[in-house]
Amino acid sequence: MELHEAFVDIGREYNNNPEGWHVFIGNDNKDHPTAYFYHDTYVWVLKYASKYGQNGLAEQRQVSAGDLDRLRKDPAEFGLRIVPGMLIRAIIGQATKDAQEKKIKAEILTKKPLSEKDLDTVANITDDPHLHIGFTHYASPLAPLSSAQKRLEDRMNAELDKGYS
Repeated sequence: MELHEAFVDIGREYNNNPEGWHVFIGNDNKDHPTAYFYHDTYVWVLKYASKYGQNGLAEQRQVSAGDLDRLRKDPAEFGLRIVPGMLIRAIIGQATKDAQEKKIKAEILTKKPLSEKDLDTVANITDDPHLHIGFTHYASPLAPLSSAQKRLEDRMNAELDKGYS
């Protein structure tokens, strides 16, 4: 699957049901920029040939029940959320510097994720709207959740190495 096709699929699925998404972004063990988009019982794996290009591969796969259990424990649910600037300023004003980021994230994640079509409606009735998109970034290489996903990673890396080196 081409990257643009994966983004069309992901966009369509997200707009049909914006709740319950988890996104992990980082580089794999071969330094390929990689993103995992998990929703329901599926994962889309997007791998880029380099940090500076649009070339790459995408795959959609079923996710095992064990992998889903691990994802449900991750509090960083992806979603487009409109957060009033007033709320962000109030949270920052109340929290100590060390606790600000954690408190802001926790408060923002209480908001329900919105589809693209709902964003304009909410933004128009919210004073000083800010858009928040939650995802998890890894500085160290992303690790596949299961042996099936490891095999997929290896195959996709081989295709990237062969086709874009």
